[in-house]
Amino acid sequence: MYYVMQFAVKLLVLVSLQSAVAINWKNNACHNIFSYYFSAISRNCYENDDVRPNDLPSISKRHGYDTETFTLTTGDGYELHLYRMSSTKSQTTKIPLFVLHGIAIDVESWVDIGNRSLAFNLVDGGYDVWVGTLRGTIDSNKHKTLTVNDPEYWNFNLDTITNEDLRIQLEFVANATQEKAVIVAHSMGCTLSFMFGSEYPDRANQLIKGLVALAPVVYLDDVLFTTSALLWAMPLIQIFKALNIKGLLYHEKLVHSFETHVCKLLPNLCYFLVSTASGKTKQFAPEDLLLFTSYWPSGVSVYQLEHFLQISKDHKFQKYDYGTHKNKEIYGTENPPVYNLTNVQFPVSLFYGTHDVLFLQKNIDRLFNELGSGQKYKISVPRNAGPEYGYSHIDFLWSKNLHKFLYDDVFENLDLIINVLLLVHSGVATDFANNACYDVNSYYFSAFNSDCYYNPDISPDNNLITISSRHGYDTETFDLRTDDGYHLELYRMSSCKVSRQTTKAPVFFLYGLLCNVEFWVCTGNKSFAFNFVDKGYDVWVGTLRGSKDTNRHDVLTVEDSEYWNYNLDTLANEDVRIQLEFVATITDQKVFVVGYSMGTTLTFMFASEHSDRASQLIKGFIALAPVVYLDDVEYTKSAIPWGFPLIQILKACNIKGLFFYETIIHAIDKYLCKLAPLICYNILTISSGPTKQLAPENLFVFLSYWPSGASIYQFEQYLQFTKDGKFQKFDYGADENTEIYGTENPPVYDLGKVRFPVGLFYGKQDVLYLEKNNQRLLNELGSREKLSVSVPSNAGEEFDFAHIDFVWSKHIAEFLFNDIFKTLDLFTKSTQTSSRTKDHVSQICNYNQWTFFGPTTVRKLFKLVS
Repeated sequence: MYYVMQFAVKLLVLVSLQSAVAINWKNNACHNIFSYYFSAISRNCYENDDVRPNDLPSISKRHGYDTETFTLTTGDGYELHLYRMSSTKSQTTKIPLFVLHGIAIDVESWVDIGNRSLAFNLVDGGYDVWVGTLRGTIDSNKHKTLTVNDPEYWNFNLDTITNEDLRIQLEFVANATQEKAVIVAHSMGCTLSFMFGSEYPDRANQLIKGLVALAPVVYLDDVLFTTSALLWAMPLIQIFKALNIKGLLYHEKLVHSFETHVCKLLPNLCYFLVSTASGKTKQFAPEDLLLFTSYWPSGVSVYQLEHFLQISKDHKFQKYDYGTHKNKEIYGTENPPVYNLTNVQFPVSLFYGTHDVLFLQKNIDRLFNELGSGQKYKISVPRNAGPEYGYSHIDFLWSKNLHKFLYDDVFENLDLIINVLLLVHSGVATDFANNACYDVNSYYFSAFNSDCYYNPDISPDNNLITISSRHGYDTETFDLRTDDGYHLELYRMSSCKVSRQTTKAPVFFLYGLLCNVEFWVCTGNKSFAFNFVDKGYDVWVGTLRGSKDTNRHDVLTVEDSEYWNYNLDTLANEDVRIQLEFVATITDQKVFVVGYSMGTTLTFMFASEHSDRASQLIKGFIALAPVVYLDDVEYTKSAIPWGFPLIQILKACNIKGLFFYETIIHAIDKYLCKLAPLICYNILTISSGPTKQLAPENLFVFLSYWPSGASIYQFEQYLQFTKDGKFQKFDYGADENTEIYGTENPPVYDLGKVRFPVGLFYGKQDVLYLEKNNQRLLNELGSREKLSVSVPSNAGEEFDFAHIDFVWSKHIAEFLFNDIFKTLDLFTKSTQTSSRTKDHVSQICNYNQWTFFGPTTVRKLFKLVS
């Protein structure tokens, strides 16, 4: 064996000499995981002095920061180190910050990644940085009479650490600086801060100026990571107790040395385990792998772990559960008391990651809602990148993009916490989570304005399913595949308030250009989908390729220009057809279609092109803000001189998809509109038509889901409609048209083939509306039952709908829903009556040509068909 190893070393030296690669056995950081296998000779590897047993003062000194160490003794005899950091590079001009680490991790986690380290950045930002420690870790493992080898040393839980360790350090910082401190905490550090704020609200308000909570751990209801651990961890803890083993992982140098050695041999496995244990991440830098294992894990008591499992099992943020008898003795009740989070009065910013294994949106929302803070804010990290970059649990300390994705927001929130105190002392309530205001001007001061509030539906983490669930509606999702390889999500909605056995006909919703499927559910109790479910309809919400809900393909991604090779004809023939066929097959019924804007275009295309199939599938059609003829529409006509050339330029650059980075676009939209809400509101109203219907409180709801991904060919086809004055197929040019259609000009859709009942709901303030175009559409439809309704039919002209009002009007229930439901009832009855009755309805519609479909007209029509 000796000779084999000797030969291997010689071979390695020979290879390195031949390739002029220097050997450095001390290399301990590599830019990719594979290079760790050859770290001694790989150019991707280097030596990092911080990767070895170091302490906070020595690491800080190496990077040019000074540290002052204080030793504090708790009431129960534990000795804690408290560190104060400074630098000659920056002058301390701001308030004290108390930084508190999480479970099973050392204090060095705040300083061990060089210039990305949070503590260094806070010092450079001018803050007076104090780094706290907790009993059991390598920095604070001393006791007056006990050692870490004594089981009695580990007789503490989260309550104990809060009451002793956290309290004594906060009091020391306050006495030393004569100021309140802002806490910056990670993971368990947040848990302890909330416990302290709940248990000692008066003392907390004297000591704490605010809390920046990174990856907060409070509620763990239904978190898979902890619920699955209940099955094996609780019994294991009982075994440890029976064996008098109460401390774990406290021989840290030995544990870290072994761990680092294993990870050098098996870096892929190690990296995988780190990612799995904290959550799926793209943020953990490979060069930090052995750095991480140098300081993790840290000593921990079995009672800390048990306490977290109890919180998960009982779904309560509560004190430690000793069992019925001991609880009664200690607390005076059989069950442990629950921490009252409404007692937390200091400002709080919750920073959470959607890839954190301990994260569930409902738990963050519950924590946020229960906090008594007048100023509270919650931030999904990162705010400025797509969901695939969502932070995991360790990313808050170890992400390679900390500056880009986290620190700017942390510093912004620290400034808000400090500056807002000038307003708080004057009695002005503050809440920086406010994102909805009843008046546009109130957005300028949303945090302090009583006209503003927090709307949980305004979040990049929402989708149709989460929004529906929040409002008490269930959603079933179906994945359909089109013939050309696109995957569409189709949603079926229901509610426990309405039995599916008693539901009415199925209704298929189809949104418009640049819209998302969330448009049908994001305006609370005014949402279309919710109102239709409540009325007993079997609601199906359709999607179209290119939007964030439906952007998958068999072989392409949205970044491939080929993905966007489709136009309105394609959407009608593929996306609309496949979803209607699926709904009809599942329900064994014809379907009512409710289309908005482009959704109406596609429905009329499908029915014109596939008349017989459409008549088999569609029971009736509610067309909201229909877009078919665009002759002389100033809005699209004025776009022709620049729209066509721009599209040609985009084609030449092979750019065929627009707005598909939706998360980033929506974030930019909202950021700009926070700065200039009045301008934003006016642009929205002007671009869709002058309106009095758009509720100011929906401004940021709208911007959370608009615009959505679209193909340039969709825009081009609408411009062709305008230019040619025809409702026609896509115009590829004379040669390609001849090849595809057999004629030089594209075929015109024959609306006379539309045979199902149609209700056209239009608004006179719609920028895409012209009366002659609406009249032309009505006249050309082959439907025997057809109605044209000016919205609202029951109010004055000043309330006439603009284009976006059909989804976003604050009066949508009284101005639109009632007429739609009456129309659907009419269509249902008309299909059940004799042909003579149908002829009467048809005669009325044709005689009037178009009808203001008000209550009087409804009563007349109902008498006719009843």
